[in-house]
Amino acid sequence: MTEQETHWQLTALLTELLVQCRPGERIYLTEFFFEEQTVSSIMRRHQVSRRTVYNWRASLLVKAHKLYQQQTTN
Repeated sequence: MTEQETHWQLTALLTELLVQCRPGERIYLTEFFFEEQTVSSIMRRHQVSRRTVYNWRASLLVKAHKLYQQQTTN
């Protein structure tokens, strides 16, 4: 697979993941991965507990894993 094909695959995965995310998961995805915010800053900004942010992360990773598995089997 070329570098450009890998980039397209990642873009497709992230796009589909954003569509499937619940609001908290979307917050985690955009702020932690794209904006490189810390868990603490996400907690303060959205006035939620650390556990909530980690729950968002856990459910997001489950969805990402399922999407990745679907992409690799196609």
